[in-house]
Amino acid sequence: MQEISVGVLIPVSTIYPIGKNFQRGLKMGFKTMGGEADIQLFPEFIGQCSVKNMEDAIDKLKSFHDVDFITGWASNMVLTMVGEKLKGNVPCLINNLGGHLPNPTRIPENIKINSTNLWQQTWSIGHWAVNKFGKKGMMIGSLYDMGYAFPQMLDLGMSAANSNREYSFAVCPMPEHGQLSEVNRVLDEVEKVAPDFLFAAFCGAESKVFLDAFIKRGLQTKIPLLGSPYLLGEFSDEADLPIKWYSTLQSYTELSDEDLKKEWTISQGIFQQLGIETAECVLKEFGLKNELNLLRGNHDMTVGNAGESSRIFITENLFKGNEAGLERRILQEEETIDFKNNEFLKVANESSSNWLNPYLGI
Repeated sequence: MQEISVGVLIPVSTIYPIGKNFQRGLKMGFKTMGGEADIQLFPEFIGQCSVKNMEDAIDKLKSFHDVDFITGWASNMVLTMVGEKLKGNVPCLINNLGGHLPNPTRIPENIKINSTNLWQQTWSIGHWAVNKFGKKGMMIGSLYDMGYAFPQMLDLGMSAANSNREYSFAVCPMPEHGQLSEVNRVLDEVEKVAPDFLFAAFCGAESKVFLDAFIKRGLQTKIPLLGSPYLLGEFSDEADLPIKWYSTLQSYTELSDEDLKKEWTISQGIFQQLGIETAECVLKEFGLKNELNLLRGNHDMTVGNAGESSRIFITENLFKGNEAGLERRILQEEETIDFKNNEFLKVANESSSNWLNPYLGI
């Protein structure tokens, strides 16, 4: 029986159980598909994914455990900072949501990335919204969630739809330690600007606060609301009025409304799904699996082909109140952008923010 040692970089998040669910999916994948191999996992906790934590974990996996393969969860930004540590003969597959753009000039060739490409989804929904609602778009969010590539990619998507687009944004002030962002400050700006559509970058507990304030002002009946798949993952008990918002799903195959019943299309379900996909990729790397059978479709995970063959679908989400719950449906597949686009390459080499956390911005 072939022995394979796999090092796993596990982050810690107080917002979503990313590391826990990813590792569960990894184990599930090996259990169901790895019958011909003796697979040993060596988890290394990297906390909030600081460069030091990453480098220490990588050194331990390569020098002490001498693993055959390295995987786990880390942002594209931190990969550019620890690339030299990962560089070498050990194959690596890193998973993330795609808050930052991947930069092939700073990420070694032995590293592959499996991601939902939120940067790509943000471009597509900006492009769609201008064509659907008008050229005047606005983005708001907390100081943390407004980082990453979201503001840039939303603007690029809007400008691709209409070069005369009007783009504005407002950021919540830095909250006191342990407190949530004051969303009413940015909603004051929203009412002044009166945009054709609003992209809200909140997640976790702050999404509840935002939702309550948005509804209290009656804005849900005036301004179309957009967000990432993680904008309104949880609803406040006080929010019992209907509200509609538009979001996205990324896949490499055709999606229908029936697919919205699958666990991986639900915001937290993707963490486990990426773990399962990673297990398949490891087995294929060592000749124990001939073909991949990924639920999201087969795709090239090399950094230089980021976004290629990716398909973005616009979803309509209707929350009818606590009793009726949530309804989702796919509206259409939308145009998107990939690494071959000159605008993409330009932004990839610009600085957006230095947040290293692999879970904020969702």
